Amino acid sequence: HAQDASGNDPVSMRFSNTASGVLGAGWEPFGLNKGWVLNGNKGVNTVYAQFKDNNGLISNTVSDSINLTRDLTGGPGVKEKLEVRVATPRFPTRYHNRTDFKVHWAAYDTIPASGVSSYDLRYKINRKGSWRILLSKTTKKSLKFQGKRGKTYRFQARGRSGDGKVWGWSKVKRTLIAYDNGQYVYKRSRFNINIKKKTGKNYYLNTVRRSTRKGDYVTYRFKGKAFYVVGTMGKYYNYMDVYINGKFEERVNAYSHKTRYRKVIFGKSWPKMATRTIKLVNVGNKRKSDLDGVYVLR
Repeated sequence: HAQDASGNDPVSMRFSNTASGVLGAGWEPFGLNKGWVLNGNKGVNTVYAQFKDNNGLISNTVSDSINLTRDLTGGPGVKEKLEVRVATPRFPTRYHNRTDFKVHWAAYDTIPASGVSSYDLRYKINRKGSWRILLSKTTKKSLKFQGKRGKTYRFQARGRSGDGKVWGWSKVKRTLIAYDNGQYVYKRSRFNINIKKKTGKNYYLNTVRRSTRKGDYVTYRFKGKAFYVVGTMGKYYNYMDVYINGKFEERVNAYSHKTRYRKVIFGKSWPKMATRTIKLVNVGNKRKSDLDGVYVLR
């Protein structure tokens, strides 16, 4: 489990093949795994990295090296290919309280001898949407995408090599954008403390729905293949009982030794699209329960 010297979790990371290059590289959401394209030349190849926490503190530059025993730039006996990976956050609320997010893409593995000249990036909205070209023949490797509440976005990228060849599309990466806390509320008993803030970064879209009484509940009714609840965790937050289509599913523990905003506190997926209800009930063992938003996979 990665933490900085102050015990904070990293939220962003950046990489480069040079020590000076990492200082100007773009930030991307932190992940435990990362595909990266080396210089590709035979011999020692070094990758440099930095990490940043949610307070904006940046780590010292760290590095690691690998000794390549063959040339990965398309030398004799190496089958040329150009595969591209796309990285997007599955749940943007993990990083901030808005509906925008970063999309990153880059070539990896064996690079054609002619090199990578440009990329194409496309996306579609929801499962049945049509693919739309977002960027064509671009040399960029990242962009900021403005999403809309409740939408599921899917992204693919492909590379173009210097000899003019257009390679295949990457695997699909998916990002969900949350609805605010009042969307899809079918029934509720209280949970009527609706906190709104004009400024601040704590709550999704600056609002949160709160309960302070045992037995308060909210029932959501939705159509989708997955449903995720975003809430607040902390020392004074209750358990919540979860019912799906009227049947008890599990008890969610929102306790944390420190306050954590915009956390996915419950999630459930199904193989088929259908209309379902999910009910969350305040158990009342602590002081309060927060509902900040919901994700619906489509």
